[in-house]
Amino acid sequence: MLKTIEKYKEGFFAMINQGDKDYNPFVEISRLKLSGETWRLMMFYIGVVQYDNRIKAYTQREIAEMTDMAQPNVSNANKALLEAGIIIKDGRDYYFSDKFVKKGLKRYKIKK
Repeated sequence: MLKTIEKYKEGFFAMINQGDKDYNPFVEISRLKLSGETWRLMMFYIGVVQYDNRIKAYTQREIAEMTDMAQPNVSNANKALLEAGIIIKDGRDYYFSDKFVKKGLKRYKIKK
């Protein structure tokens, strides 16, 4: 695994268990009973996640156009991801929780 990661100079993306043998992010997410629209938005966010788990900024309108979702559904799905703790809002930025997704090295500090 390490050799694979070393091949990519630009970083890596992973859904990992953070070393806890009793924790699996895939199982944890499956227990949340997310709607189809929420799953779609989460997959979109995974596709545009940047280093430090920051989700690339798009307007809800842009996301709706790119995912063929209605704009209100994007808003509702985003709220569901926030409530589930999968994403975290910091000012105008959104980040994936380290509990579920990790891309690159953690360099940001979320303001509370």
